[in-house]
Amino acid sequence: MSASLHSDQLICIGDSLTEQSWAQEGLGASLANIYSRKLDVINRGLGGYNTEWGLEAFKQARRELACGSSLRRMLTPLVGTTQYFPKKAERSFKIQLVTIWWGANDATLPGQIQHVPLDAFVQNIREMVSLIRDPASPYHSPETSIILINAPPFFQEHWLDTKAAAGGPREQDRDDEVTRQYAEAVKQLGAELGLPVADAYTAVTATNHREGLENPKAIWWDGLHLTGLAYRAVTGEVLGAIEHASPEKHWDKLPMMLPEWRLAGASDLVTGLADLAPREVRRALGDARTRARLTVATQPAALATTLAISQKADEAVEAAVAHGTDPF
Repeated sequence: MSASLHSDQLICIGDSLTEQSWAQEGLGASLANIYSRKLDVINRGLGGYNTEWGLEAFKQARRELACGSSLRRMLTPLVGTTQYFPKKAERSFKIQLVTIWWGANDATLPGQIQHVPLDAFVQNIREMVSLIRDPASPYHSPETSIILINAPPFFQEHWLDTKAAAGGPREQDRDDEVTRQYAEAVKQLGAELGLPVADAYTAVTATNHREGLENPKAIWWDGLHLTGLAYRAVTGEVLGAIEHASPEKHWDKLPMMLPEWRLAGASDLVTGLADLAPREVRRALGDARTRARLTVATQPAALATTLAISQKADEAVEAAVAHGTDPF
């Protein structure tokens, strides 16, 4: 169990579906809660961006981007020491997990400022993955597990109403069949690259059929962006992808930063806590008097001998449970 105050990271990359997911029950908020004291969950969602602009942000380019006639030029304002994705030479931590969630804006119809053709969209995600995987890349991170997430569906009428209410034209800028094609392309890319894909499109569609057909606002608060109910479905997909592809990085397999508070009073434990696995610590917990008397070896090789007290600790736990008290 690490006693460092510098946790490894889980970085969430994407558009507004990622940026807004730090709201209650959102993907980012849920991951931050689940991985609390295990990984620092970092929001790198860029609302309105597509993969073309997101790739430039990833590479921290400081040049203007050609974006189309209605928005002549767009500048990626990454100045000073700001880093979208930390370079390997400047890290004091490991990036254990990365989620890459694009497609909602790329899949806008041709002629829209955010549109990126399907082939280019796939290539942009492939390049993001390569920046993390390629040993020659300044962003190389060999220990990082990558989870791709595809775009969810949207609700056309509600989205048009939202645009009109904001003073914009009530004209179609998206098509669900096109979004589905982009979502399928992410699944195909995941299979090609050997990466797990959290299928947000299928998960949100299923949630809508189950919960929201009579009230689409239960799934999309504005027709495009997700509610907590829909985000919960996406979070389930992401956690399932982690458990399947990188089980050692599932939240319940990672060590906790600093010891549990119930051990704080046992001063003789402090030097040895870094060598104890959380499961073994839990076994060694009894009532307050038992915990205070425990002496933990500072070397992993001595752990088996030290844990010979575990039988007595187990008896203390059983006694505490029998008397209706919390043994932990």
